[in-house]
Amino acid sequence: MQKPKKIVVFDTETETFRPGCMAPPMACMPWVELDGSVIARSADTDPELVVDENGAHIVHGRDPRARAAFTRWIRDPETLIVGQHVAFDMAVCAAAWPELLPDIFLAYASDRVACTKLRMQLFDIATGQFKGFPDSRGVWRKHTYDLAFIAKRLLGQQLVKDGWRLRYGEFVDTPISGWEALAAQKIEEARALLATGVKDKDLEAIVSQPARQVLQYPLDDASSTLRVYLAQEALADQSAGDYDIFADQFRQARGAWWLTLTSNWGMLTDAVGVAELRRSTEEHIESLERGLVAAGLVRADGTRNTKAATARMLEVCEASGLKVRRTDGGGVSLDRDACKESGDPVLRDYGNLAQFKAVLAKDVPMLEAGVFAPIHTRYGLAETGRSTSAGPNLQNMRRLPGIREAFRPRRGYVFAQADYPQLELRTLAQACLDLVGESTLAKMLNEGLDPHLAFAASLLRIPYEEAKKRKKDKDVDNARQIGKVFNFGKPGGLGAAKLVLFARKTYGVELTEEEVRARSLTWLETFPEMRAYFDRVARMTENDEGLAHVMQLRSSRLRGGATYTAACNSYFQGLGADATKAAGFLVSHACYVDRDSPLFGSRPVLFVHDELILETPDDARAHDAAIELSRIMREAANEWVPEVPFRAPDPEPLLMRVWSKNAVAVHGADGRLVPWVPEPAARKAA
Repeated sequence: MQKPKKIVVFDTETETFRPGCMAPPMACMPWVELDGSVIARSADTDPELVVDENGAHIVHGRDPRARAAFTRWIRDPETLIVGQHVAFDMAVCAAAWPELLPDIFLAYASDRVACTKLRMQLFDIATGQFKGFPDSRGVWRKHTYDLAFIAKRLLGQQLVKDGWRLRYGEFVDTPISGWEALAAQKIEEARALLATGVKDKDLEAIVSQPARQVLQYPLDDASSTLRVYLAQEALADQSAGDYDIFADQFRQARGAWWLTLTSNWGMLTDAVGVAELRRSTEEHIESLERGLVAAGLVRADGTRNTKAATARMLEVCEASGLKVRRTDGGGVSLDRDACKESGDPVLRDYGNLAQFKAVLAKDVPMLEAGVFAPIHTRYGLAETGRSTSAGPNLQNMRRLPGIREAFRPRRGYVFAQADYPQLELRTLAQACLDLVGESTLAKMLNEGLDPHLAFAASLLRIPYEEAKKRKKDKDVDNARQIGKVFNFGKPGGLGAAKLVLFARKTYGVELTEEEVRARSLTWLETFPEMRAYFDRVARMTENDEGLAHVMQLRSSRLRGGATYTAACNSYFQGLGADATKAAGFLVSHACYVDRDSPLFGSRPVLFVHDELILETPDDARAHDAAIELSRIMREAANEWVPEVPFRAPDPEPLLMRVWSKNAVAVHGADGRLVPWVPEPAARKAA
């Protein structure tokens, strides 16, 4: 990467974020500028602009100089803008000065926004220590990616993070020149509270520091982030070989930006739907517990009798000849999968009970909160480049009726949705073309054939056309389900035992390890390029550690310390992640910036790996918005899978009144899309 001529590191301190206000009003904006190798210092002596000995500046968020400085950086094509979790600060600035949104998107698109948090994550992914590392004593240590941890790790610097960090909302209405005096007053209030016996780390830190710390805290964050950035550059120089360890940083920064906007907008839920989910879940739990109490596996007080459940599991396995599944500690496994595998209805209910109780304890309260304020998931980065979701995890919702359906669009809006059909089959086919030069899977997809049905035909030893004609026959349908198991499970390098579990858990398909081994040969005959693919990955792990370094196709993101199965997955999962993140950025740009786009005024609300959901105005424009969503997603993805491209109408667009996996495209008499509604609601409307 060419070194930027100018670097500005900036931060924002804000009111505390809360549901419905995830980009809160700005209290102050600290920054430090590096022009070449010289820190730029302002000559302004105005008491409303503070400059410390490190050249860090700070102004009030309402000071016109804050907007003027940000505008100068964001519009200067020679300035690289750096921040720690910079997407949050960019969102704060966008909320404060929405007229600058086009400039923010352009800066991201021009590779002029870098995030020290993402850079550290990319470094750890590249060096194989993203999940942690064993210290000198062999104790496993996990990395975190907040500024304090990174500064200590790279600089040996201990940042003061307790104290004012969550209290800047109290200073929003006070000029910078008055902050120290107000801080002194807050210190006395903190002393009084502590004297009453209150225990609070932030209060204890406040009284132990001078009042000026209220200004020094954000100033130190800016200067420390600059030093972290420069230390990361040094790491990149030390690691330089045939690769750029930060080659993917700007694409990941773009992904973090639009995912932050998506998270900040959030999703609402429907009070009636949530109430119905609570009622039905409580009834189901009550019904399960009645039967389990009668069977002796649950006590009258609702607690589990694991001793009785273990005895029943052993008895059932012995009677049916099943192998007893064990926990990591060697005990008898009583998880949901083990109970389902037993085939015993009572054990099946025992395994399901925990899931329904988790819905009642976790999902329902989360959904109830969404009736009054948006639910904001937090997106993150995984080793493959895929996104993660937490607090709550909306990318991996429980597959029970009523949970997704509890989500509704805001009043006056409807959901527009599109997802990529068989995305990972296309990225796998493209990866094989890139890595081994051939792909039968690619030919099938380009000819419009169904790879699952093709494998089913191979299993049944019948021509593809006959399998297509008999697609609804039980034997063909069952074989096609097995095709899904192999097409989605085998490319990741799963062995027989794990593929058996994958089949049961994901598709409800029961296979033995012997059946898996036999059918694996047929699968390799059907897709012969996979032998070369697996051989290539196997050669990458032929070293003392048995670990591979994977250079991600097209994005050049490096993943180090990858096991055989992780390396198998990385090529196609990473390619899919890169394609969908690129699409999400373009869709968000259209929604927020492009006034000529049918998507302008819509808002992305959820991203689930191969699926994008928007809220779009519930009027005649909704059809056009959904069609445009599909077009942008298709064209963006095809940049990443050029030899196995998607063709219209994929990803198929649709409109829906609630989020549901059962939703389908519905067209009116004029052929235009109209919102899908769940069947009960449709009957009521009729």
